[in-house]
Amino acid sequence: MNAENNIKIEDKALQSTYTVWQYMKAKFADVIVLVRKDGHYYTFSSDAKVVSTLMEIDLQENSTTKSLCNVHYCDADKLLQNIVKAGCKIAFCDPLSGF
Repeated sequence: MNAENNIKIEDKALQSTYTVWQYMKAKFADVIVLVRKDGHYYTFSSDAKVVSTLMEIDLQENSTTKSLCNVHYCDADKLLQNIVKAGCKIAFCDPLSGF
């Protein structure tokens, strides 16, 4: 499988997470929104840029969501501390339906 196919599969797998993020971001524009999928919290776009800076982790890019960042759920406490210390609001979303 070539890298192009991996990108398409990854985009497809993240599409529902991105859709949930967009929905929540539209409702809470001034909040950094993170959506849990499996063992990670994902965030996108400008939220991803903030999280990657605060957590000192790499910002990822793909063709569907553009900028994205993920944090292992075990690091959520550290992330919360960093975001609150920076003066930002945060929302952790745990979707209840299978997506």
